[in-house]
Amino acid sequence: MRALMIFNFMFCFVLSQSQSNMIIGYLTDSVNSTPLHKGTILVDNSTKGTTASKEGFYKLKFKNKEEVILHFSFVGYESISKIVKLTKGIDTIRLNVQLRKEAQLIQSINIIANRKPEKIHGNQKYSISDFEFYGNDFIFLTYEKTLKKGSSIIWVDRNQNLKARLEIPSRVNELYCDYKNRVYALGDEHAYQLTFKRNRLGLVGLPIDSFNTILKPFLDSLDNKIAYTDYQWFFPKFNYYLYDQDIRISKKVYHVKDEELSRLYRMQYYFMQPKDKVKARNLANKFGMEKQDVAALMVNFTNTMYYEPLYAPLFVVDDTVLIFDHYTDQILKINEFGEKIDSIGISYHENSEQKWKKLLLKDDGLDEIYSINAKEGYFSLDKINTYNGAVENNYKLKYKYVENIQIKDGYAYYIYHPYESMQKKYLYRELITKN
Repeated sequence: MRALMIFNFMFCFVLSQSQSNMIIGYLTDSVNSTPLHKGTILVDNSTKGTTASKEGFYKLKFKNKEEVILHFSFVGYESISKIVKLTKGIDTIRLNVQLRKEAQLIQSINIIANRKPEKIHGNQKYSISDFEFYGNDFIFLTYEKTLKKGSSIIWVDRNQNLKARLEIPSRVNELYCDYKNRVYALGDEHAYQLTFKRNRLGLVGLPIDSFNTILKPFLDSLDNKIAYTDYQWFFPKFNYYLYDQDIRISKKVYHVKDEELSRLYRMQYYFMQPKDKVKARNLANKFGMEKQDVAALMVNFTNTMYYEPLYAPLFVVDDTVLIFDHYTDQILKINEFGEKIDSIGISYHENSEQKWKKLLLKDDGLDEIYSINAKEGYFSLDKINTYNGAVENNYKLKYKYVENIQIKDGYAYYIYHPYESMQKKYLYRELITKN
């Protein structure tokens, strides 16, 4: 039933996204025409954007637009912008773009300077609670005293120049960026989508429950497919799907299940009193669920020491869907047609020397996956080889008790407050080097 609800929404979502113009092309190196895989293409005054495939190919769709400005960028290259006229009667416009490498001398100086953690952004007037990337810019969730007493969204460019600042009308706890690079501020009761127009920020609000059930299930895109899930934290099983936007059909591609936890979950029904079993059956018939699942929720099993929400994330890497199933100890590889093409064993999550934080992070710029571990307050980033499942490199961050780690273009970004310091919480980054 949950999957059907998501599918119905996706059907309406796709219909509303029908386009009248498409811009396609290749993003390549200006000297040797090498494809710039994962190069970024952003639409000016919009949250719309995409990335180039491993062949350098990109495409963007538009409706009821006369002109758009596209910004093309890739790490280590000079960014450029192109104005594109959208003409009625012309469905597809081809625009191939070549980028030039930045001066090598400047690049070398940056690499040397960044071997130790550096402050990216900070201000003694406020602390940074969370952050997201917006192209080459940063979006910060900030507060002066505590988040409970008010917070602001701050938008700064790559040189840390303030572009816009906006007060949040109700309490929010975190920032979230979806697969279409739309940024949200999430609270206990509301989710706010941030809008970007020139140097102005805006908010579009909706109930947090609607965000969690309608928008958050969409995880990533693969050509014309959208990967989504029916995951609910209070169930010990869930599914992944691929939705084909051309033929408007969903296909279940993988089922995640913790067998032992599921057994304990379903056993709760058999421990109930007869009258409670009847109630569980009635509720199951009413909502189209299994009586054992209803019983586990009735007795609040999910809030006991025996229950832990599942963690088996999905990423798209090199035009392949990767599902990290920590309950069967394998990485599943699935192609764009939803077919399993390979599986490899994993054991990084069973590291006895360090505590696995039940967290994987993807470097979107380099298409690399890292497992996050902790020991004595220090975090380490284990780079996972997605061809054999082994840990390829272990990098230990320099500071203790950092927060909100993200990885981009080979750098670890995080929020840090020096112990026994008057400094507020600042954003830092450090280059991930090989040991």
